[in-house]
Amino acid sequence: MIVWFILFLLFWYLLQPVIMSIGGLMFIYFTVAPYYITKYIVKLKQDGKKLFFFLWDFVIFVFNVQLRKVKLSYDEEVEYHDKKNNI
Repeated sequence: MIVWFILFLLFWYLLQPVIMSIGGLMFIYFTVAPYYITKYIVKLKQDGKKLFFFLWDFVIFVFNVQLRKVKLSYDEEVEYHDKKNNI
């Protein structure tokens, strides 16, 4: 969240002189440009999925597998991966 805020401030700081110097550009910058950018992003597909669903699955994967440091074997969680078999 903080990274997005910093990027927004940097983007605003760099483009503010251009936006304020041309009349009516502020309206286009905050309404028309986001509309077309969003329209383009929705059409993108990753691995046969729409981008939103791909990002949602990726976030779930990161939180459930990578951050928990889960060990998987054949799509099943390995519970005792640190214990040796004493047979």
